[in-house]
Amino acid sequence: MAGGLTSRMASRRTYISTISISILVLLLNTLPSATGTRPMPTVCKGCTSSKPQQDVVFLPKTLKPIYYDLEMRPNMYQGDPSTFTFDGYVRITMECLKATKEVIMHLNDLEIMAGSIEFGSEGGSDSPVFVSYQTDSDNQLLKIALDKDTAVGQMYYAKMNFSGPLKDDLKGFYLSSYTREGKAVYLATTQFESTDARKAFPCFDEPELKAHFNITLVRKTELNSMSNMKIVRTDDRETGFVADVYETTPLMSTYLVAFIVSDFQFISGRTRRGLEYRVWAQKESMNDLDYSLDIGMRTITFYEDYFNITYPLPKQDMVAIPDFAAGAMENWGLITYRAIRLFFTAGVTSNSAKQQVMVVITHELAHQWFGNLVTMKWWDDLWLNEGFATFFMYFGAEVIEPDWDMYNQFVLDEIMPVFEFDGTVTSHPVYVDVESPEEIEQIFDAISYNKGGSVLRMLKFFIGAGTFQRGLTRYLLSREYSNADHDDLWVALGAQAEEEKKTALVVDTMKTWTLQMNYPVVSVSRTGPKQIRLTQERFLFDPASSDPGKYVSPYNYTWNVPFTFTTSQEKNFDVTDADIVWMLRNDTADVYDTTVTIPDPSDESSWILGNIRHHGYYRVNYDEDNWRNIIKQLKTDHDVIIPINRAQIINDAMDLARAGYLQQLMGLQTLEYLSAELNYYPWSTARDKLVYIDEMIRDTEIYPAFQEFLRSSSDAAFRFYGLREPAEGQIESFAQREVSSAACSVFNQDCLQEARDLFLAWKDNPQDNKITPELLLTVLCTGISEGVADDWYHVYDSYQAETSLSTKSDMLRALACSHEDFIIEMLLERAITPSEIPKQDGPGVIASAPGINPFTQPFVWDFIRDKYDVLRNDYSASVGSFTSMIKAATATFNTQAKLEELEEFVRVTPNIGPGAAAFEQAISQTKSNIEWMSLNYPIVKQWLDGLRSRHLFQDK
Repeated sequence: MAGGLTSRMASRRTYISTISISILVLLLNTLPSATGTRPMPTVCKGCTSSKPQQDVVFLPKTLKPIYYDLEMRPNMYQGDPSTFTFDGYVRITMECLKATKEVIMHLNDLEIMAGSIEFGSEGGSDSPVFVSYQTDSDNQLLKIALDKDTAVGQMYYAKMNFSGPLKDDLKGFYLSSYTREGKAVYLATTQFESTDARKAFPCFDEPELKAHFNITLVRKTELNSMSNMKIVRTDDRETGFVADVYETTPLMSTYLVAFIVSDFQFISGRTRRGLEYRVWAQKESMNDLDYSLDIGMRTITFYEDYFNITYPLPKQDMVAIPDFAAGAMENWGLITYRAIRLFFTAGVTSNSAKQQVMVVITHELAHQWFGNLVTMKWWDDLWLNEGFATFFMYFGAEVIEPDWDMYNQFVLDEIMPVFEFDGTVTSHPVYVDVESPEEIEQIFDAISYNKGGSVLRMLKFFIGAGTFQRGLTRYLLSREYSNADHDDLWVALGAQAEEEKKTALVVDTMKTWTLQMNYPVVSVSRTGPKQIRLTQERFLFDPASSDPGKYVSPYNYTWNVPFTFTTSQEKNFDVTDADIVWMLRNDTADVYDTTVTIPDPSDESSWILGNIRHHGYYRVNYDEDNWRNIIKQLKTDHDVIIPINRAQIINDAMDLARAGYLQQLMGLQTLEYLSAELNYYPWSTARDKLVYIDEMIRDTEIYPAFQEFLRSSSDAAFRFYGLREPAEGQIESFAQREVSSAACSVFNQDCLQEARDLFLAWKDNPQDNKITPELLLTVLCTGISEGVADDWYHVYDSYQAETSLSTKSDMLRALACSHEDFIIEMLLERAITPSEIPKQDGPGVIASAPGINPFTQPFVWDFIRDKYDVLRNDYSASVGSFTSMIKAATATFNTQAKLEELEEFVRVTPNIGPGAAAFEQAISQTKSNIEWMSLNYPIVKQWLDGLRSRHLFQDK
């Protein structure tokens, strides 16, 4: 599933304008607590949990589903839509694995029709018969009692009729709609991951219980239907209705089943191998689908070639759903998308929105192999789905659009953001022993997605691209149409590496990265002429924090690290696996190090730089002399160091300083060259790091001086880019967006004037729009923040009338830029009013507001506290965005009073629900913020005073 892929790709946090909080918008519901044994009790093989094991309810492995014959009929044609329902029939063919007198399957929010349950033997032999049934709503189970035991090896069937509510809750079989000529047009669609297939039909709703599905959809004749496979035939039903009968699916998990009844139309094409490829949407949007069709066909062809496995289904559909909680969902053969993720209009859609269309498609199509063809056995290996899809969404995009520099964008959008979360004691391993429903929901997060993809990117580098490719093919073929755990992956890749005489470290190395949380900081120090010493330690933003012990590292927080470096003499930024210096953990040593001979003399001005191109998932620290030489190089000629490593220097230095591994003053000095920087990667990273300082000192006396430093740093870059003409090239356009946002956010008068002029011209004549799409958010945000209430209402009315979804998205985010109390309060209320702002977008409005406009932060915190029950009950389908609201509202807390306020809210809230982990992290973060202020506020003040004394800026 693509959660916040789009926001991660294009946005960094900012002070006023273009940054949205990276959110993983993921659709989940509650998993059962269950009635059997854990299906994979020994998967981890070394990873341990200190929490006591408990009896978690999984379906007993007594009956295994083989076939589902399923018919579904939505009733959405008349009356009040809040009363819409659906009817269904299911016949499940099962094999008996262990004798039982009870059939247990999943059921949630469905009503079984009286007298419809029947149980029997497929062979016609003496069979148990149905006696009675009961439902267990707490555990979402249906229990069918039989008169005697089933026989091992015998095939049985259970069939029944059922009905359920067709609600607009964005999960299960649900109701979606859009407006045509002022009237609502309804469609019925699905979202089953992770456990909502049971909300649509009775089933064995666990990923390991794969089966074949024969699906029939009943619809009105003027509509159409879609499912995972092609239609075999269409049968007549009562007047005005027909039934579409679909081909049998391959073996697949229930969460990948999908079906839609709508009036959508499609455009289509055929791939090089003749695969039929279609993109569906409402008829008004047909002209916006050409790009996504082209990208889809090119991507699936590339994956077929790369994996050397032909896509196994007879067709591939992609569908733009008007109301969709996630970014997209990888249903096999019928991928559903939030509509904005499929639409592109030249001259209207920004480069970042276009890129988001690309990467969501490359992500979901990667799932057709990783997740669909081979599925994780249980949700604790979710990263086998999402980590691979995250990796391949960049790798696939890099092949499709080589000029977009997707390999380096991965660093900014995946590695650096997850470093934040994974640098805390409230993180978790990539593979995590999840048991309770809350734990399962919480791992749909940056660790499964970002870190999972990051360690795969590192693996590809250290074993080599060819070995990695062939090893993945080996893995996929060994588990196709079945399930896998992480050991299956390591066995396949390790065997491939050994056959090709590559490193034999695959299994041991990757376990250190997936079975323990956090990551190392590698420290580099000179020990003599032409020698450096490498040591590693666990990185934590708060090294003094008390580890709750929820997860116990089997490796004492040490890693096998593939270290790379270059020097001021070599300047080799094209390292390969042959250049790796391995830092191998040693179980018998308390501290271990690695000594490396380097080819350059240790003169006073030379520098060493580690983790070239950020291939590795680790930070690098240096002795003070080396840091000073790196900083001197940046100030003298920063282009000697490639842009992504300049970004890495800033990211590592600022976070090492924040955590106390490096003097704060040294970290700040890596930013002093910014007035000469024009590249996107360093600028985006610098702004992201400066946000934290901005949040901490916002209410202090030194804040004006800090703002002036930001203003002077961005002045030259803004004069280079400006707002009037679009930058050439993808990365350059991102740099222009970043710099212009930075300049306007700190009240650069030229930026404010240009933005205000463009805003007023657009407001007077929107048909003659001179605003570059990539800069629309900056211009609208500045127009609102510098304007009057009428400007806000004008943007809001324009948002309601706009047809371009990417433009609507920018308008919606810009609405948070006002500095009027009543407007912010009104916006937050409208965010949870579906008639004003679509339900799928409401949480994002609340979560992104403090990052776009700091003025909103206290309003958001008060709103979340006042409306918590509403948000939890009605808006937690998107768990990622729900938790992001909490994180955004509490990010600036740095006083004892705020800590107590936060702890009190958690204490008095009886049902914290899916926000539990986010509040735990918020409390931990607040404690770290308090400590940071105590230690670093005086240093930041000293640094700003020093800059002023050197006349690098003057307060204005």
